[in-house]
This record gives sequence, structure tokens and C-alpha cells, in this order.
Amino acid sequence: MNLSSTDSGYRSIADLRHKLFVPSDWTVDWPVGTTDSAAGTRRRAGSRLRYSDISVLAALSGLASMIALPTPVRVVLLTVLLFFGPGAAILSWVRIPRTAVPAALPILSISVVTLMVSVAMWGYRWSPRMWTLWLCVALIGSSVLWYRKYGRPDLPVWISRAREVVSPSSRTSALATVKFVLTDRETLRRNVAGLILALAFFLWLPLLPGLERATYSQFGLLTAGTGPGLVLCMVLIMAAFLIALRRHQLRTMLVAIGLAIVVQRFTVTLVTSAPIYDWTYKHVAVTEFVLDLNRLAPSGVDIYSEWPSFFLVSAWFQHVTGYDTLSLAHVFAPMIHVVLAAAVYGLARVMKFDKRAAITAAMLAEVINWVGQDYYSPQAWAVLLAVGFLALLMSSSLTRSAAYVSIVPFAALVPTHQLTPYWLMAVTGVLLVTRRAKPWC
Repeated sequence: MNLSSTDSGYRSIADLRHKLFVPSDWTVDWPVGTTDSAAGTRRRAGSRLRYSDISVLAALSGLASMIALPTPVRVVLLTVLLFFGPGAAILSWVRIPRTAVPAALPILSISVVTLMVSVAMWGYRWSPRMWTLWLCVALIGSSVLWYRKYGRPDLPVWISRAREVVSPSSRTSALATVKFVLTDRETLRRNVAGLILALAFFLWLPLLPGLERATYSQFGLLTAGTGPGLVLCMVLIMAAFLIALRRHQLRTMLVAIGLAIVVQRFTVTLVTSAPIYDWTYKHVAVTEFVLDLNRLAPSGVDIYSEWPSFFLVSAWFQHVTGYDTLSLAHVFAPMIHVVLAAAVYGLARVMKFDKRAAITAAMLAEVINWVGQDYYSPQAWAVLLAVGFLALLMSSSLTRSAAYVSIVPFAALVPTHQLTPYWLMAVTGVLLVTRRAKPWC
């Protein structure tokens, strides 16, 4: 099979194989921020995405979520603001190691939103749409200041790149590449792990109807209906992951993590119409109380009124998007695990593991974490904040600013869950004694 450079941008089959499978070619160019020198930032102002650009895009996404659009679209738009906006604004000004970015970016974002809604409620200024508007304005203002100091975005360059992506030649190149990957024997031989993942996915799909009709079992889905097939799917996923690990195929390892989340966490969401755990509904009720009355229950009536931040974030999200509480609780676990995997990867990179070991750590966090601890609850939200805090704190040995920024997720954690801050204080003490964290450096 011949593959011309005009079709795919590669000079030969060997060139494409090298791009697809040589581990050293897998790199991530994190957005430009204060981790780069001012001169370097100006030199590459139009060629790379910057944290200030992400902040603006997230702010525009948040503003769009408040207009009359279909609810699923508004949910996606506000999710972009929730997980990327405030964190990008902070990282555009604060210097932290790039290895910490996968954990710091989403966790700083949700921390700022958590603190924002908590202040709004405790300050008797509960107005989710107004606070969302002010947050978006603040993000745009931060980016404008950054642009004035380091250079504005080169819009013609980005417009040109967008046109290239949607151009007919780009689609032709993508189709040629896909055809090559699916028909070249050498490529298929070298991507055995990818083939096994495809097999696991297509084996998982026909299991879903049988799970929907399954009867109750005290052992869960594993022994109900077509549930035993899930075990085989996970065995295939882990086998593919180990093969990719041995061959240093990092992208395939990431795909394996994503598929593990789908099989382990998203299956329940697809085969049920509502959350399956009884204790989820008391958390749903707390959120509904805030939505209906725009206030918390009186102090002493309910313990959740003393640590309400998770419920306030949920109420804020639902007020802006119109998404109902049960639907949010139903999709909560898969969403949390995507962020958790990224945060664990960032934490492992901060601990000076290479990319392969860090991805392995993220996979272990997914497959070992017991099913049922990730439901719609404050403690699930607190886990994310805790991992982000640890990643930033351990980055303090490289830059003191990371230690200062770590205060943000810890501050958001305190009004979220009553026990996790004490556990973190104990862990922090161990890190300080063993000098794994050095905030005084």
C-alpha cells in the first residue's frame, strides 16, 4: 500500500509508522504561561495555546451556558468553565512545574468555584447566574491584563489552523491514515494492544441490554444477567494495557484507562434510569433544598449545613444549566473518574515518575478503587481536592509559588467534608518530615 505525502502529510509508510508507534514522539505541549520566560512567550505567542487563551475560551463557554440553548449543550459549556476556567487564569500568572499541570488545572478550577459559591451562600448573596457572570468577567479581565503584558493572541494564525482542520484536504488525510492503520499488516501487528481494546469495547456493547433486564443480585452486576461478561472485558483491557506498557505505547495506555472507566463506571449509568445507591438520595434532597429555598437548612438541623460546599456547587451547576439533580447524580461517577485519573497522573509526575509509570498509577487508581465510593457525595468531591492539594504541595520543592497556590484547594476542602482535611494535615506532616514537600524553599 502506498501512502503519498499529499494524502496524509507523511512521506512514507515508515514515516507514518514511526509517528504512530515510537514512544519518544509522544509529547504534550502544555499551554504557555509563566512557566516560560517572557521572551519565549512573545516569540511563540501565535503558535501555541496559552493559559490566558484557555481562560477566555472557558469564560465565553460559561457565558454561553446562560443563554437559551438545549440543556445538554449548556451542561457541556458550563463543565468547560468549571474544570478549566479559573485554573487556567491562575496558571497564567503563577509559576508551577509543568508536571503538576494535569492535576493543578482542573483542581484549581473546581476549588475556585467551590469557594465562590460558599462565599455567596454564607454572605447571603446567593445568585448563581450573577456569580457566574462575574466569574466570567474576571477570567476575561485576567487574560486581557496578561495579553497587555506578554502579547495578544495571533487570531489570523488560529483562524488559519481552524480552516485547515475542517478543510477537505484534512478530512482526506485523516481518512487515508485510518485506512492505512486498518489495512497495513505491520501496523496491526505492532498495535495488538489497540486491537484488544477494540475487541473489549465491541464485546461490552452487546452486554448492555442483558444488564438492563438483569434481576437483583447481592453481588451487583458481576453475577446478574450478562454481568460476567464485564469481567472478561476488564481482563482484555488490562491485557491490552500491559502489552502497551511493555511496548511503551503511551497513547494506547491512555485509551485503556478511558475504556476501563467506561466499563467499570459508565455501565451502571447506561443500564439504569436513576442512581442505584439509597444513600445518594439524601444528598439529592440537600441539593433540592438549596434549589427550592435558595438557602441552607438552619444550623443544627442537618450536618450537611455545616459542610455544604459540595451541595452548593451542585445547586449552582443545576441552576445555571437547568439540569435536574437526579440526572447529575446519575452521571457523577464517570465524570469524577476522568478528573481523578488526570489528577493522579499529575501527582505521579510531580513525584518524579516518568510518563509510563504515571499512566500506570492512574490505571491502578481506577481499577483498584472500590466501586461505590465515587457516588454523588461530598467525599467524592473531596478526593479530587485532596489529590490536587498534594500535587501542588509536593511541587513546592521546585517552586515556592506552588505551596501558596495549594492553599486554594485546601481552603475549598474545609467546608466540603469534615474528615478529609484532618487526613490531609497528617499526610502533610509526613511529607514535611520526610522532606518530600519543601514549601519554605
